[in-house]
Amino acid sequence: MLTVLERRDLDRVVCACVRWFGGVKLGAGGLIRAYGGTTAKALDAAGVREVHATAWVEVDVPFAMVDAVLRRLKAREHTVVGDVSYTAHGATVGIEVRETDVDTAARDVQAWSNGRAELRLA
Repeated sequence: MLTVLERRDLDRVVCACVRWFGGVKLGAGGLIRAYGGTTAKALDAAGVREVHATAWVEVDVPFAMVDAVLRRLKAREHTVVGDVSYTAHGATVGIEVRETDVDTAARDVQAWSNGRAELRLA
């Protein structure tokens, strides 16, 4: 099973196979083929997708900039906009971005708000 995962260059994957013994002894080679074949069929059926580590951050935006910043955040690639809560000074927007993209997201938010918005890890 591990060999199948390694040959497909997969990591952070869990694969479990349960065999109900039916009286036929497969031997080591038969077990390897059965488990490996089952693993390959399961991966073929499930498909593979790339997953990235993400971070939740909060963006504090003054009232005058809320609409513009929200619009751009929603259009930003690899960014999920969460809850928006309003405060006495503006809005706090929760967003999810890739961990490798936090600094770029902070620069984008600063540029869109003329330096008036703040981004912090939630």
